[in-house]
Amino acid sequence: MDVVTGAFSFTGRYVSARLLESGREVRTLTRRPQSESPFGDRVRAFPLDHGPTAAPGRRHLHNTYWIRFPGGGTTFGDRGPQP
Repeated sequence: MDVVTGAFSFTGRYVSARLLESGREVRTLTRRPQSESPFGDRVRAFPLDHGPTAAPGRRHLHNTYWIRFPGGGTTFGDRGPQP
């Protein structure tokens, strides 16, 4: 199973689509688990967590989260949730 951070956002959507097209099973880690999935029920969402309990059974983690501009209290120095 492949896990893509932000599979429903701009970059993650393209990564997820390519993985699905190649027959891979895809899950996502997201800050907004209630987001509408452009992939229907083919991509299951889990709360954003990079720790060992995130998406059990994952083989690969494709991290597409990045910060373009500091804003809303988020800065380039933020590392997100820690295990």
